[in-house]
Amino acid sequence: MSQFSLISGINDFMSDYPQINIVMEEVEGVQLLDQLQAGQFDLGIIRDVQSNLLNASQYTFINLNRDELKIVLPAGHPLAHETSLSIDQLKDYDIAILQSGSGIYEVVNDLFNQAGYTPHIRFTSTHIETLVGVIKDTQRATFLFNNTMKDLAPGEYVALPFKTPIFSTLQIVYPQGSLSQAGRQFVTYLTDHVKREL
Repeated sequence: MSQFSLISGINDFMSDYPQINIVMEEVEGVQLLDQLQAGQFDLGIIRDVQSNLLNASQYTFINLNRDELKIVLPAGHPLAHETSLSIDQLKDYDIAILQSGSGIYEVVNDLFNQAGYTPHIRFTSTHIETLVGVIKDTQRATFLFNNTMKDLAPGEYVALPFKTPIFSTLQIVYPQGSLSQAGRQFVTYLTDHVKREL
C-alpha cells in the first residue's frame, strides 16, 4: 500500500473524517477475495490479475494505478546487460518469487507453462525485501511490479521489462450496490488522492 501512496491518502481521510471508523487489514490476494465474497470486507484494494477472478456483473471495479511487471536481477547477473527479456532466456535460472496467491506467482507460472517450461522456483516469500535479499549476488531472478521497487539499492539490481510488456492495474473492488455512504466517501477521497499523486 505504501508503494502507491495509499497510506498517506488513508491517513488523510481518517484525519479529515474522524467520525468514520475505518478498520484495515493487509492480507494476501486470494484471502482478500475470499473475505470480500464472504462479506467480511466492505471493499478491497487488489490487482486486476486477481480481481478478474470475481464475477464482473456482481462487483464494481475502480482503477487506481497501472503498473508494469519487471524481471529483477542482481547487477552481476549474466542477463543484466539485456534491455528486455523473454521466458526462453530465463528458463535455466533459479527463481525467487512472491507466494501463490500474490498474483505475480500465477502470472509468471502461466508464462513459463505457455512457453513449455517449468520454472525453477527455489524460494517463495510474502515479503519483497526477503526476495531482493535472496537474489543478491546470485544468478537468481525475481519478478516485481515497478512501483514496488522504489527502495532497491541503486547499482545493485537491474529491473528489465519482458519483451512483450506485462501490465496490471491496482483496483478498488466492492460488491455492487453494497457500499455505504461512508464507503463511497472513502472511495472518492482515495481515488482523488491517487490521481493527485500520479
